[in-house]
Amino acid sequence: MAWPSGAVDSGAAAPELIRAEPGPYKVKPIDPGGLDVAGESETAFETSAGQDTDAQLDLSKTAETPIAPPKVKPEAAPATEPAPAKVEAKPEPAPTGGKGSVIQLGAFANQAQAERAWSALSARFPSIAAMNKMIIPFSGGIRLRASASSPAEAKQACQALKVAGENCFVAN
Repeated sequence: MAWPSGAVDSGAAAPELIRAEPGPYKVKPIDPGGLDVAGESETAFETSAGQDTDAQLDLSKTAETPIAPPKVKPEAAPATEPAPAKVEAKPEPAPTGGKGSVIQLGAFANQAQAERAWSALSARFPSIAAMNKMIIPFSGGIRLRASASSPAEAKQACQALKVAGENCFVAN
């Protein structure tokens, strides 16, 4: 038999057996040490499991200046329930710019969810607040879109949203 170094096994000696120390070989240390990270949380794991943790984004890293959310005035509770108001069909605002000047902000199960999303996004992003809101029904629910004055403005607003961790795309 040839060995890697080119030497030949002469068979003169049997290989030596190395025995393990008696007792357990895996013992938990008294002071395990390790890195202690201040503020460490399970937010990423909870969110991936579907839990809503109301996490806040650091908008100081975005190109736009964040604005304060609008203050909500508490409404007085009526003594009796008013008659339900008639729902009026509002005409859809037409896109103000050319092709590619509309961004889709999300798709929702109902109009109330789309309205809440618009309120949240327009409060956080002045560029979105300056656009025309478009709520478009489709077979699967409601699409929330915003129309910009130009394709460049739509692209810039969508990029700002993506930087802040939101989803959007320029719709044609």
